[in-house]
Amino acid sequence: MKLIFGILLTVFGLMMTGGTLVGISEGESTIAQDFGPWLILGFVPLIVGIGLNISFIKHKKQSKKQLIENQMLKYAKNHNGSITAAELAMETSLNFKEAEKVLEDFAKQGIASRKISESGIFVYQFPMISDIEKSSAKGIYEI
Repeated sequence: MKLIFGILLTVFGLMMTGGTLVGISEGESTIAQDFGPWLILGFVPLIVGIGLNISFIKHKKQSKKQLIENQMLKYAKNHNGSITAAELAMETSLNFKEAEKVLEDFAKQGIASRKISESGIFVYQFPMISDIEKSSAKGIYEI
């Protein structure tokens, strides 16, 4: 709904701006006469419409990122807290390079640790969801 309203406002603003420019170019009116109505009926809807469209796109990207992170964490949970970029790419809509970047970002944030297998494949370990980490946990006062 937000996207449709944004598109409609943008189109309306563009049409009003175009009509104002045509009227001025044909000498039917002057810039001074048309500035106020254009500002209200052309510029404001155009800016609000563009803002709504940008907001919708940002929200959609954020939702996709959250969905992918959720899928990744579920997969890692089912595999004892470990995942590779290839596995993430197979489980989500990401390609291999995108999956690699997501996992690297988690490693840079300290959420995951990166290990390397004997064959040279990076394995990302998420200690907060690993059963091994949970079973070896000690009480706060035991440390």
